[in-house]
Amino acid sequence: MSDQNQFQVDLTNCDREPIHQLGAIQQFGFLLAVTPDWIVKHASQNLSDFLGVEPEEVIGGRLPEIFTEAAILQLRNSLHNLKTADSIQCVRSARLSDKAGEYDVAVHRSGDSIIIEAEPADESASHRIAQIRSMADAIKSCDTIESASAAAADELRDYLQFDRVMVYRFNPDGHGAVIAESRRDDLESYLGLNYPASDIPKQARELYRRNLLRIISDVNASPVPISPALSPEGEPLDLSLSLLRSVSPIHIEYLKNIGVGASLSISILQDGKLWGLFACHHMSAKVLPQNVRTGAELFGELFSAVLAQRTADLQRAHSQKARAIHTTLMQQFAGETSLANNFKDVSRHFQQVISHDGAAAVIGDDTTTIGETPPREDFCKLARFLNTAAPARVFSTDRLGEAYEPAREYAATASGVLALPVSREPRDYIILFRKELVRMVNWAGDPAKPAELGPNGARLTPRKSFELWREEVRGQSMPWTESELDAADAMRITLLEVVLRLTEAARQDREKAEQQQTFLIAELNHRVRNILNLIKGLVNQSRGQTASVEAFADIVGARIESLAMAHDQITKENWSPASVYKLIETEAAAYLSEKKMRVRLSGPDAMLHPEAFTTMALVFHELITNSAKHGALSDRKGEVLVALEEKSGGLAINWRERNGPKVKKPTRRGFGSTIIERSVPYDLKGDASIIYEPDGVKASFSVPENYVACFASPSSKPLQRRIKSKLGDVMKGRALIIEDNVIVAMEAESILTQLGADDVKLVSNVKAALDALDNHQFDYAILDINLGDESGLDIARKLVEKGVPFIFTTGYGEDTLAADGYPDAPVASKPYNAESIAEALSKL
Repeated sequence: MSDQNQFQVDLTNCDREPIHQLGAIQQFGFLLAVTPDWIVKHASQNLSDFLGVEPEEVIGGRLPEIFTEAAILQLRNSLHNLKTADSIQCVRSARLSDKAGEYDVAVHRSGDSIIIEAEPADESASHRIAQIRSMADAIKSCDTIESASAAAADELRDYLQFDRVMVYRFNPDGHGAVIAESRRDDLESYLGLNYPASDIPKQARELYRRNLLRIISDVNASPVPISPALSPEGEPLDLSLSLLRSVSPIHIEYLKNIGVGASLSISILQDGKLWGLFACHHMSAKVLPQNVRTGAELFGELFSAVLAQRTADLQRAHSQKARAIHTTLMQQFAGETSLANNFKDVSRHFQQVISHDGAAAVIGDDTTTIGETPPREDFCKLARFLNTAAPARVFSTDRLGEAYEPAREYAATASGVLALPVSREPRDYIILFRKELVRMVNWAGDPAKPAELGPNGARLTPRKSFELWREEVRGQSMPWTESELDAADAMRITLLEVVLRLTEAARQDREKAEQQQTFLIAELNHRVRNILNLIKGLVNQSRGQTASVEAFADIVGARIESLAMAHDQITKENWSPASVYKLIETEAAAYLSEKKMRVRLSGPDAMLHPEAFTTMALVFHELITNSAKHGALSDRKGEVLVALEEKSGGLAINWRERNGPKVKKPTRRGFGSTIIERSVPYDLKGDASIIYEPDGVKASFSVPENYVACFASPSSKPLQRRIKSKLGDVMKGRALIIEDNVIVAMEAESILTQLGADDVKLVSNVKAALDALDNHQFDYAILDINLGDESGLDIARKLVEKGVPFIFTTGYGEDTLAADGYPDAPVASKPYNAESIAEALSKL
C-alpha cells in the first residue's frame, strides 16, 4: 500500500477491527496504533482515569465504542497533513469521549501504523506560547554563535521554568561539549565540560535527528510494558517518534547519577544533520503540557534558523575574502612565470582566510617552504601519502600523526595539514601546516571509562563519576573550520587556474586560450589538407613538362622544397622579429611558382614580433592561395600589389588585385575568409577589411605598433632556384647514414653520392650504428637525432670517441634540436636537399 493510502486510513470504518493489544508508556497519557488490518491500544493506567472505559472492555472492542464521531473526524483530518514519514500533527483540546475531558492529541506514522497519542489538555499554560516571539528577538539580535547560544539558554530556561538549560554541541568525532549554560545559582556549572561520544551513542543521535523533542517527565516513574509485546505479524511497535514513550533504563540511570528528576531535549539541526541539543534538566519531576513543549520545539527550530544564518554570514565573509584573493592572484600572476618565485605572496594571501604556521608548494620535484614546516627530506614521502587521497578534493586533518604514522616525528611543527591539489598528473600541492596545540580538555568524568558492567546483567551502565577530569591532549592542532575548508576549496580552484596559466605560458584568460587553441587546431588541419592537395596538384601539373624522369624529379623536388620553406616561416624564426617582405615572398614562392613575380611589394619593410608574424602568415597564406584559385593570379596577366606603410608607429597593409578575371562576391564565407577578416582584430586588436570589387579584391589591415619591432628599407632578394645539377666532388670518402626511415635514408644516400661520397652505409637504429662504428672506418656521418623511440645521442658520443665528424639532421628545425652537449654540431633540416647537406658538411 502506498504511503498516501497509509496516511489516509478511514478511522470511521475501524469498527470491524478489534482492539488487539494493551500496553503502557509514561504515566500521564495513552497511545493507539492504527493500521488497515488491526488496532493496538496502549494505556498507562486504567482507561477509566482518562476515558471512563475499563481496560478489559477495550480488548476485543471497537474504536467507535471508545471515541466520539467528532473525535474520529478530527483525527482523520489530521492524517492529511502528514507530509513525510517523520511528520507529527497535533490536535488541541479534542473531546475524545463523552465521559471524559479534553485531550491534546499527536498523530504520526510508525511503519505500517498510524500512532495516536493523547494526554489531558492544560489550558493554563496556553498564554506562554506568545513568549516565543520575544525569545526569538533576543537571539536574533546576537552577532555570534556563542552569544546566540548563551541568550537561547537563558530564554529557554525562563520559558520552561527548568533548573538548568545547556547548549550542547557535537564535535565531528561524536563527543560533545557544553558551550552555553543557564542554571539555578546553587547548581554546579557544566559549562565547558566535554562528554565522550558513548554518552549519546550513534543510534541515539539518529533518533534526536528524526524526533526534535524528547521528554522524560519523571525519572522515577514505573513504565507499563506493552502486552502482548509483538503485533500479529510478530514485530514490536516502533516508538521512535513517540512523544510519550518511556526511555532506556540506562538513560534513566544516567540521569539519576547526575541528580536529574525530569529532562527535555530539543534537537538543533544544520543542513539536516544533528549540530547539537538544548539539554534541559529539572531536579524533580515536571510534566510539561503539550502546548508548552510545542513552543519549546518551535524555539529550537528558530534557533536552528538563526544558527544557519550566522554560519552563512561567516561563510559569506570568507567567500568574499576568497573572491578578492582570487582576483588579486589572477592579476598578480598574469605576467609571471613561476609560482615558486611568488609563493611568499601566495602564503600571505592564504593567511587572510586560513590561519597557518607554515606553508609549502610541492610542484613536481621542487619544494618551496615558508614558516614552520616538516623537514624538507620528508616532503616526498608526505606527498606520496597525500596522493592516496581523492585527487580533486582538499585533504585536511588536525591529527596528521594518526592518519600518517611517520608524521609523529614532526608533530610539534605539523600536527595539522590542509593540502590543496593544484594538478592531477603529476599531483602538485599547496600544503598549509598548523603546529601542535598542547591543551587541557575538561571532561565530565574519565572519558576512557564511559561505562562499567553493572546490575543490568551483561549490559553497560552509565558512568557514576562526573568529577572534573582533565586530560592533556597532544598530537593535535587547532581544527580546520568549515568556513576555512570552503575557502580552501575556492583557493584550490584559483590556484588550478594559476598553474594552468603558468604551465601554458599564457597571458590571456583561460577562455581565450581555449578558443585560440581550437582556432589553431582547425587551421593546422586546414593547412595540412591544403599542402597534401597542393603536392598532388604539383605532381599532376608537372607531368608532361619534360621528357626525362630526372628533369621531372628536379621540377617536382624544387617545388616541394619551396613548400617546405614556406612552412618553415611560421616556426623557423624562433620567436624573434621577422620580415614582412620575406614572409610574403616565401608564401608566393611556395604557392605561386613562376607567378610569384606578379606579387609586387612597395613601401618600407616591417619587422613583426612573433605573435603578429604568426597571425599575418596565416592571413597572407589565405590571400595568396585564394588569389591563385579565384583571383588575379588565377589567369596569365593578373597581378597583386601589396603596399606597406608606417602609420602612428603601426603597420598599414593594403592588398590590391588587378587585371585578373571578374570578381564575384562569394555566396558563403569559408574558413579562409574567416581567418582573413577576424585574425587581426581578434589576435592583435587591429583592423581588417576585405572588399570584393569586380575589377579585383581589395583588402586592408592595420597592425598596432606594439607588434612592430621596427621599419627598415627592403633588403630581401628574390628567392634563388634550388640547385638542379650535381654539386661535384664536395665530400669524398666513406659515409655513414643513421636514419630510421628507409625512403629518407635512400634520398640522403643519393645526395651524398652526388656530393662525391665513395661509399655510403645505411643503418636504422642505435645498435646497428654502434656495431658499424666498431667494425668499420668512416670519414663522416649523417645522424638523425630522433630514431623512432630511440635517441641518437649515444651514437653521437661513439662518433666523438672514434673521431668521426658528423652532422645532425632533424625534422623539427635546428633551433629545436635537443642535442645536449653538442651545441656546435652542424644541423641540416628535413626535407633533405643537396644544398643544405653540402652546407652542413662544409662546416665540419
